Amino acid sequence: MVIAIIGILASVIFAMNKTSKPSGAASDIATIKTALRQLELRSTSDLSGANWTLSGTASNVSIYNNGTLISSYDLSGTTGEFSAAFDQVGRLQTNQSIPASIYIEPETGYIP
Repeated sequence: MVIAIIGILASVIFAMNKTSKPSGAASDIATIKTALRQLELRSTSDLSGANWTLSGTASNVSIYNNGTLISSYDLSGTTGEFSAAFDQVGRLQTNQSIPASIYIEPETGYIP
C-alpha cells in the first residue's frame, strides 16, 4: 500500500516537472525565433519592396516596416541588443547581429 502511494506521488511530481515553463533564456530565444519567422514571412510576401527590419533589446524585440512599428514582443532581459533584416526572397541580409544560439540557414533563411 505504501509503495503504491509513493509510486503515485512520484508520477505526479514527474508530470509536474515536465509541464513547467522554460527558463527565461529559452523563452526569449523562442520569442526571438517567432519574431524572426514573422519578419521573414512579411519581407517575402511584401511585393512593394518595403524595408522590413527587426530590432531587439534586453527587454523587447520589435518588427518595423520602413521605420513604423508593426509588432513588439516582451523579453525577460537575458539577451543583448541585436538586429536583422531579410531580403525579398527570404535570405538574411549580411552584417546582422542575432543571438548566437539562433541559427538561420544562409541561402534559404530557414530558422529551425
